Amino acid sequence: MMNIIKHIRTCIHKRTVIKYLILAVIAGSITVVVSNRINAEEIIESYKTSSLEVCNNSIRINNLIFTVNNVSESKSNQYKTASEGNKLVCVNLKVTNDSTTQEQLTSIMMFKLYDKNGNIYNIVLPEGPDSINGLLSSDESKEGTVWFEVPKGINSFDLYIRPSMMSQETGILDIEIGEPYYTNNNEIVSNSNENEEHIIKESDLDPKGNITNITIDSLVFNIKEVLVSERNKFGAAGEGNYFLDINLSVRNDGSKEEQITSHMIFKLVDMDNQVYNIVLPEENGINGILKPQKEISGKISFRVKEEKRKFKLEIKPWVMKELKEYVNIDV
Repeated sequence: MMNIIKHIRTCIHKRTVIKYLILAVIAGSITVVVSNRINAEEIIESYKTSSLEVCNNSIRINNLIFTVNNVSESKSNQYKTASEGNKLVCVNLKVTNDSTTQEQLTSIMMFKLYDKNGNIYNIVLPEGPDSINGLLSSDESKEGTVWFEVPKGINSFDLYIRPSMMSQETGILDIEIGEPYYTNNNEIVSNSNENEEHIIKESDLDPKGNITNITIDSLVFNIKEVLVSERNKFGAAGEGNYFLDINLSVRNDGSKEEQITSHMIFKLVDMDNQVYNIVLPEENGINGILKPQKEISGKISFRVKEEKRKFKLEIKPWVMKELKEYVNIDV
């Protein structure tokens, strides 16, 4: 019995030693990381290759105000190099606590990046020298950066913000690059990869608000109703913004099945050439396989600036085809 007790004590002692060794190693690692920190602006300026334009760059969610200061893209930062075919996107933003109590900030829980195809990108760790973490006191602000790794060819994103896992309140900030623009006669011109200009045919909404049918090849898009609101079931649009909701249907008049994916088909463009993607998550989105002679209905929602009232809805059913139409929308 004494031998057994001695053996158990020996094992406990060994485990204790190992435990402290592990803690020592971790502590050493943390010390190294902290000692090597440098200014965020130095990293951004050192690795920045081009700037992305940020739209709707401020939003209030509960007691926190999120403001995107700038966004840059690069191949690498101090801690990470993007994989082949990818790039790093750095979002520099400020968070302000507009309440009377402290708020807990946890970047990896708060931020996600979505592309127009609905792909989700989580924060790349480590996040850079100025992460947005910790307690934020009342009336205080904190600036920092969050980093994402994304495919090189994708330049349209939604920054999805959910400050607390205990609340359903969320917000979306748009990040866009490579926008279409208007010519002097107010026609929309798109930029192809070959830098060629392509004039897009336009279709107008009925002035009386009647149903408008837009036919693109075998697909018929029927715009039924346009609504505006300050919030939906996922949260508020935020100060200076509103939700523009479009109820519509799509009918397949062809002889083969068609894949319908809202994020790839629809974009909203205002008269200043600002592009808005569908906000996430979608309410009753128009998605799925559409069989021949069948119809699918639903709603697409955009978060737009309060002062914007004239838009064009871009409808481009296929990525590999240049077929597209624009519908004028006045609210």
